[in-house]
Amino acid sequence: SAILVLDGMRPPGPDEHAYRAFINKAFAHPRKTLVNNLGRESLGMLAALGLSEKIRPHELSVETLVRIEHDLRNQK
Repeated sequence: SAILVLDGMRPPGPDEHAYRAFINKAFAHPRKTLVNNLGRESLGMLAALGLSEKIRPHELSVETLVRIEHDLRNQK
């Protein structure tokens, strides 16, 4: 295990609170898949991005995480 501190890095987008909540949820159980952490409603969106339902959060780039958060927030 490791701890990574990104000092001074700000999440992109207008809603910092929503982004932080998404990241906390996505990484709540890092060894589980993103679908297990986010819920089944994320399946269609992951498929649309060409991502496997078995992908884990640490396998994604920051840009992809931002895109997923944005897409999930706009689905509601």
